[in-house]
Amino acid sequence: MSVARPKIGRLYLIHDPREWQIANQQLGYPLYIIPLTGVTHILGGVGLLIPNVPRLTEWIYAGLAINLLLAFYSQLNGGNSTWNKFDPILVMAFVFASCVLRRCMRANSWSI
Repeated sequence: MSVARPKIGRLYLIHDPREWQIANQQLGYPLYIIPLTGVTHILGGVGLLIPNVPRLTEWIYAGLAINLLLAFYSQLNGGNSTWNKFDPILVMAFVFASCVLRRCMRANSWSI
């Protein structure tokens, strides 16, 4: 049995059979949702790179949080090992840290 791991958006779009099998059979996602998930992952990453659009970045962070909570729920219901189930929570910690640092930078007018 293969182990489910965090997905990268492009793997959903290039129709990688292994990724589609994990998403469809182990996690129970319908096949029509898989490419949409890939598109949203890529658009979210590109959207975070756009500077000086705070409302867009807040929506992207909200979408990422919802996406990762649903990924955690899917992992809990899948038949994976215990440690793989907490991968989305680990990624969410990084997303939360990124959101907090971005807010601090905007409030203090920092620049990188």
